[in-house]
Amino acid sequence: MTIQIGTSGFSYEDWAQKFYPAELPKTKWLEYYAQNFNTVELNSPFYRLPSEKSFQKWHKETPAGFHFAVKGNRYLTHVKRLKNSEDSINLFFKRALNLKEKLDVVLWQLPPNFKANAERLEKFLFEAKRFKICQAIEFRDQSWFKEPIYKILKKYNVSAVIADSPLLPKIEILTADFIYIRFHGAKILYSSNYSDKELQEWAYKIKAWSKNRDVFIYFNNDYNAYAVKNALYLKQLLEK
Repeated sequence: MTIQIGTSGFSYEDWAQKFYPAELPKTKWLEYYAQNFNTVELNSPFYRLPSEKSFQKWHKETPAGFHFAVKGNRYLTHVKRLKNSEDSINLFFKRALNLKEKLDVVLWQLPPNFKANAERLEKFLFEAKRFKICQAIEFRDQSWFKEPIYKILKKYNVSAVIADSPLLPKIEILTADFIYIRFHGAKILYSSNYSDKELQEWAYKIKAWSKNRDVFIYFNNDYNAYAVKNALYLKQLLEK
């Protein structure tokens, strides 16, 4: 089974000089990023759905064997809250599929004030899973973490995101034939620098999980380029 490690986004201004060489133009950042990681989680589609040309450009700018996770647009998750979403799902995938063979997984992140609604979730996944792409969902309210919801996720082979964050429940439920992990910062949201010991403990668990499942791992603690530092160290641990 495979393990893919990257960061949530790649275009952060304060990564200049900390990760990207000072003289490197921003138009070359993705190319440079892809020399260090084999995957990235695209966050920008969550805020504004990019054009087909943007997805085509990302495909062209990355080497063979590079992979993308794409965060689903918030219009579906935060505005429509999974309801009556067929047309919007179709539009999202029509554009995202321009990543072609490099599109590995779509991440749906629900708002923190969205309580569990099993019927709405199942209708949404029924539409979204018509597109044969791995999909993961990040719940941010405790009410979702219960057996009837896990049953729906297993039915559609959707991974319940394992999120490491001071604001989210630390629940590790495996609901699909792959695992999706997001590191938001253990102590301070988006700003924690993981210790070597913390990452060593995670590496032990991830190695066990990867014996029978693919694992997607993304660091979202982008402040001060901690995400890059932590991802590279975890990558090193898992390659031993």
